[in-house]
Amino acid sequence: MIHSSEFDFLDTHSRYFALAQAYIRGAILLCQTLVDGVMEPTFPNACVALWLSFHSTELFYKGSLFAAKGRVPRPRKPLRGHNIVFFEQEFREQFPQDRFPFSPPASMTLMGNGWKEEEINEFLRDANTFHEVYRYPTDIHGKVFQRSIKIDPQSFLDKIMQSESEMKNIIGQIEKNHNTKSKSTGRKIEVQLQEEIAVSDSSWLIFSWHLWCFGWLSSWCFIGFIGAQSSY
Repeated sequence: MIHSSEFDFLDTHSRYFALAQAYIRGAILLCQTLVDGVMEPTFPNACVALWLSFHSTELFYKGSLFAAKGRVPRPRKPLRGHNIVFFEQEFREQFPQDRFPFSPPASMTLMGNGWKEEEINEFLRDANTFHEVYRYPTDIHGKVFQRSIKIDPQSFLDKIMQSESEMKNIIGQIEKNHNTKSKSTGRKIEVQLQEEIAVSDSSWLIFSWHLWCFGWLSSWCFIGFIGAQSSY
């Protein structure tokens, strides 16, 4: 039995990461079945593997941005929630390539087909081409998508596995940094509470001392009053 309880207790950015890793592992397993001949190496089957890797990349970018900013930025234009180029640019502002190397498998596949970088960005930028082209045969208007892509299962499998390894390394760094910050914040809260308790204890001691002095003075005043009355 699989239950969502463990997933529900994760921080938001960790939920993105968990799903990202699940999607890319699914892409790896599917590609492996195509390489091994367990599944027929058809374009629709390859489309599913490509889509899984694409969605994994999107979730990975969004999780990283949530960890860095506390939110996921959104493109301004409508219908651009899956704009992978936008999220990659936002990701790179926070996580430079030289320190956090990551090669998106979809971009690597297109590059392997001889596409130039600007052609790839233009293709990936349009949510109505890349976001839908590997999920549906036509767009929302019924127009058939024109594709010019070749996918070699073994080559794509190698690329996905490379991306998965790089993704895992970056997630590890982000989670380690996040846990360190959480411990630091927890320690600050603990120190603050201890200081508040110390102040509270000090205030109580001062109040107790004043109360004792008042009681002592009152007792002597009462004794003096009784003595004065008895002298009459």
